[in-house]
Amino acid sequence: MKVFALSVLCLGCVLAQTAAPQAPPKAAALPDLAADTKIAAFDDGTVMTMGELRGILSNLDAQQRQGAVANIQGFLDEWALLHKVAQLALTDKLDQESPIKEQLLYARTLVLYQAEVQHQGNPTKIEGDEVDQYYAGHKEKYQQVKTDAIYIAFSNSAASQTGSDGKKILSEAEAKAKIAGLLEQIRKGGDFKKLAKENSDDETSRAKDGYFATLSPTDNIPDAIRTAVFALKTGETTDVIGQPNGFYLFRAEEITFKPLSEVRDQIYQTLKTERLEKWMAKMHNETKAKILNPALIGGK
Repeated sequence: MKVFALSVLCLGCVLAQTAAPQAPPKAAALPDLAADTKIAAFDDGTVMTMGELRGILSNLDAQQRQGAVANIQGFLDEWALLHKVAQLALTDKLDQESPIKEQLLYARTLVLYQAEVQHQGNPTKIEGDEVDQYYAGHKEKYQQVKTDAIYIAFSNSAASQTGSDGKKILSEAEAKAKIAGLLEQIRKGGDFKKLAKENSDDETSRAKDGYFATLSPTDNIPDAIRTAVFALKTGETTDVIGQPNGFYLFRAEEITFKPLSEVRDQIYQTLKTERLEKWMAKMHNETKAKILNPALIGGK
């Protein structure tokens, strides 16, 4: 085990020495050789191919990988040492002794598990009509609502004081009463844009006659606003929506949907994720361990 640790340490030294070369004019790169090209041989006659080398290097982080490529002879010398000592361990049948055999079992099982999950998460083909059907069945996910807004701010701590704009700062109760009155006017046919321009405390939207934003369901907005806005039909106004420092009214000026061409790749990824989740759920439901000795779980 000391020899193994020393070998790993030496490999790390090679990587460290080459990981950050002094201002290289160009990043080192492997030659463009076919995967089955034989590129190195070791003492026991084992031959490494270009594909195997690339696979080994893929397990390193970017800095280590660059260092190895920059000093490929040094890296392969250290790998030859690891390989030779590992083969000696097999000759000594250390892979059949505890705790080595359990460590190998765990590592092999984990690597194969991860490989199969990745395989299941990358289906060979998702038909185009699957994407079309998903879009048609989940069109609300791609809804866009062009919104106008009125915002009435409040501050209980500074209520009745005058702000920098010369306007009286409202208490929460005063702000709620004001916006409720504006909503009543709108319900009776009042011009939302005009009322926003005259009353809203949101300077940005007020300057645009109340235009707030074109919102999508996935936008990072409070749930109360998301729920209210995406329940609207064109021309409708929400009820009063309370937020920590003020109250909102939103009006749906226009409702559209992102075209399929814009979300096709997104849907493709969604379908891949759903397939993997479905497969994982199936595997979980079908897979149980049978306890052969009750003492393991506290039984007699």
